[in-house]
Amino acid sequence: MQNRKPLISVLVAVIALIGLAAFLSLPPDEPIVEDHPLSYWLGQVKLYDTDLSSLACQEALGSMDDRCVCALANELNWKPSYLITKVNRVSKWLTNNRLSFHERPDRSAAAAWMLGQLGERARNAIPVLEQVSRAQAGDGITRSELREEAVAALILIRHDSPDACARKLLENSSSDRFLYQHVMVRLGTNAAPCIPILVAGIETGTNEDIKFLAACALCAIHSQPELSVPPLISMLKEPNPKSRSIAVFALGEFRMAAKPAWKDLVKCLNDPEEKVRIWATNALCEIDSEAAGQLGLSKMAPID
Repeated sequence: MQNRKPLISVLVAVIALIGLAAFLSLPPDEPIVEDHPLSYWLGQVKLYDTDLSSLACQEALGSMDDRCVCALANELNWKPSYLITKVNRVSKWLTNNRLSFHERPDRSAAAAWMLGQLGERARNAIPVLEQVSRAQAGDGITRSELREEAVAALILIRHDSPDACARKLLENSSSDRFLYQHVMVRLGTNAAPCIPILVAGIETGTNEDIKFLAACALCAIHSQPELSVPPLISMLKEPNPKSRSIAVFALGEFRMAAKPAWKDLVKCLNDPEEKVRIWATNALCEIDSEAAGQLGLSKMAPID
């Protein structure tokens, strides 16, 4: 009987740990917005299709209050639960993977995006966003996304000029130039004031990678075609197929406003790079579908 006591104690301790892990894995009390918990709306955010996210969340964003801002700020500090991880290891040993507890999903990047969309109403979240924006990336793609979203959110909330981000994108020595290029993508048309800086980066730059990033930013912003389209046309003549590819794709995003590029894009139909030929076809169809049809063109599935 005495020999069984240590075993019973261990089992009680394990059961207690599992119970505690189950309690911690329960969803926290959270604000209700438009008859749905805040986490529901966070799950609707599409970081790589913010137009879709905006359509899905616009009504909910209008109904969010200070309690939602606080909850979103707390979401920025998401970390895996040490206890749940440990309990799952014990449970794996005891139940042969038949019982495990799931972490709350990491929606910190979506929370940062949502705070940015709230604008000045999210000012109380600025200290946490600043802390996140200074964190070093490197612990996974989600963390990198979080930092990008935090930088973009701070610009939107504080009405900062995005020019500094554009200049850092163009610096050869900047280790964060990809971060700032992604910030331009996150800001979209809100980064329109940066267009002259990005255009100058393409027109006067000598580094192909920097020019590529500047073209990516112009593509994401897709504003002021009178400034943006000419440097993209010039990139169609670059010897680097990577540069020609992004230029063709970006011109397609401008649609009818890229009509001045028509003749140059037609020449790209004979480009030695297959990706350039496909994207040139699609760009022509976007710019003028009727004229493209007369050339016997129809949209093609893009390739990676």
